[in-house]
Amino acid sequence: MRKLIKQWIPAIVSSYGILIWLEGMVGFAWTQYYSLLVLGSLAGSVLVVSGFTMVKGSTIGYRAALATTALLTVAFAYRLYATYSLMPAGMMAILSLILLILLIFNK
Repeated sequence: MRKLIKQWIPAIVSSYGILIWLEGMVGFAWTQYYSLLVLGSLAGSVLVVSGFTMVKGSTIGYRAALATTALLTVAFAYRLYATYSLMPAGMMAILSLILLILLIFNK
């Protein structure tokens, strides 16, 4: 089971990166804050590239995905604490935490 999960982690990281990228686009469309657009596309791109490099066995991709996911977990948890809104901050905090746990325990 653990080997199966380990094989899927790069795809999960890349999918999460696409989700972050899309969330940045939607956030920009709603609020017109360029910071959401820039940070969402930057973090999403780092995660997608990390997922592709993890397929090749790169530890740099793994570390980049781990660091980006940890930062996003903290950011979404802070937004959840500040706004008390389950969507999107709560959902993204939970997804980020799940991915962070997967990355930590399936190195």
